[in-house]
Amino acid sequence: MAALDSSGTEQPNLSRILRTTAVALIVALIALLLFVLPAEYGIDPTGIGGVLGIDGLGGAASGSSGAIPEAPTGSSLISDQEPRSEQLEIAIAPGEEMELKLVMQQGQTVVFSWTSVGGPLYSDLHADPFGGFEGEDIRYQEDLSTSTSHGAILAPFGGNHGWFWRNDNPAEVVVSLNVFGFFGVTKEMRADTPR
Repeated sequence: MAALDSSGTEQPNLSRILRTTAVALIVALIALLLFVLPAEYGIDPTGIGGVLGIDGLGGAASGSSGAIPEAPTGSSLISDQEPRSEQLEIAIAPGEEMELKLVMQQGQTVVFSWTSVGGPLYSDLHADPFGGFEGEDIRYQEDLSTSTSHGAILAPFGGNHGWFWRNDNPAEVVVSLNVFGFFGVTKEMRADTPR
């Protein structure tokens, strides 16, 4: 039975305090062994961390230093060159064909968006390498009749990457093109412009 002080409140019993502390320490030790060590440090002395799927959740897998793995080669582009942005309005007369090319080095990337006002166009997004080796041209996308296209180009080789448009409409069509990314100059080539 607990002792009462002069105000009538129960005095703590030393054996009860020791028992409660011992139970709390045992519960904390079990939690440490079963959950904290496997999840935070990749140490799983009981094997329960692997069974529960919490082994190495804190970033350190068993036996590893906890370092972040490296990205695969070619999955990113880090450049000293600042990205460029261009917004172009390109008028294409009825029956006219024209190309707009971005000079890009291998691995460079651009994001683009274009729309046409005045009618749909034949559009061919393609690339040809520097030096124009036969059979090395590639086509990214071809549309027989479209008024819009959005996407990205990741240059598989150094060369000219861009669009061929043909206006089969009876009136002029104006293309609004936005490009952002890593590229050199922009070349506009009309049917009477030498490549």
